[in-house]
Amino acid sequence: MRPRGLVALLVFCSLSHATHAGQCARAPLKLLAEDVSDEQAELSGVVLLDGGRKLIAVSNEGLGPDGRAYMAQVFEGDPKDGYTHSHNERIYEPDGCKEADFEALAQDDDTLFVIGSHSQNRKKQNKNETRAENFRRLSADGIDEDCKSRDKLRKFRLTDGEKVETLQKTSLRDLVDHHPVLKRFATLPNKENGIDIEGLAVFDGALFVGFRGPVLRENYVPVLRLPTDLDRIEPDGESDGALFVNLGGRGIRDLAPGPLEEKALYILAGPNGDEKQNFAIYRWDGRDQLGGNGHEPDIRQPLCEIDLTDEDKRTKHKPEGLAYLDRTPSALRFVLVHDGEVELKAEIITIRE
Repeated sequence: MRPRGLVALLVFCSLSHATHAGQCARAPLKLLAEDVSDEQAELSGVVLLDGGRKLIAVSNEGLGPDGRAYMAQVFEGDPKDGYTHSHNERIYEPDGCKEADFEALAQDDDTLFVIGSHSQNRKKQNKNETRAENFRRLSADGIDEDCKSRDKLRKFRLTDGEKVETLQKTSLRDLVDHHPVLKRFATLPNKENGIDIEGLAVFDGALFVGFRGPVLRENYVPVLRLPTDLDRIEPDGESDGALFVNLGGRGIRDLAPGPLEEKALYILAGPNGDEKQNFAIYRWDGRDQLGGNGHEPDIRQPLCEIDLTDEDKRTKHKPEGLAYLDRTPSALRFVLVHDGEVELKAEIITIRE
């Protein structure tokens, strides 16, 4: 397979809370790779290790060039000159279907977390099928059978030999199915406001799990705050509650903690389904935005907005993974990666303070 050059996104975000968010400007950061399958090109999560000298990415399909499930892609280099693909690491075995649908990656020192969408999927309409078949696809029969491969939450480490050491593994399926808010959406397809996990971050000593869907009435989006010790997660959901953020009707596409002194969690937000919304980046302090007891919720404007280009729409590129990079005298910098089709052209984006 011929070499494929992938591009990640550098995002420079203003920290001011203007009435109208500014647009992010764009510039490339190269990710070079050979023998990358189309599935691996659909990047959906990213972290930076070793002071930015190593970039780890996951893809939401997760099949390597030999058809085996890998998920963790290791790149080496730096943000200035770009990154070159080093190797892939397997972090799971398929269970029920090949598609793990891993959507997010998080870092806690030398420990990594990866999570699947925990979603249901409806088969798309097909103009070459009969009307009866397309009607069936709109019915309950058109929802794919449960895929246990999607219901994964893994805690792992890359060892000195660059091999994966699995530390803990669990599923949030039981928690979702028993949760007083989330359980109503557990059997709905992910593009029809059903459960769809796409954000993950370690922040304030906890594991934050962000949902692309459901988006609830008045635009609230749930975030679970869970222990980083996966064995302590309560399967009945009674002790885990939920936080809520308001992203103007958008869902969470990723979460990225800022530097410790800022005590900020950055949210990459985008459309939940096929809504014609742009993507945006928000700064959040990790506190619940749900109002009550006489207090109105503190809803912030996005720091910057990301409009998809005509080329993006044609090739179905969209922002999927966000990682904090550093601060300059005039900007806060992030790495943002996209997924897309075949020749993934991840873009670049910028806003200054």
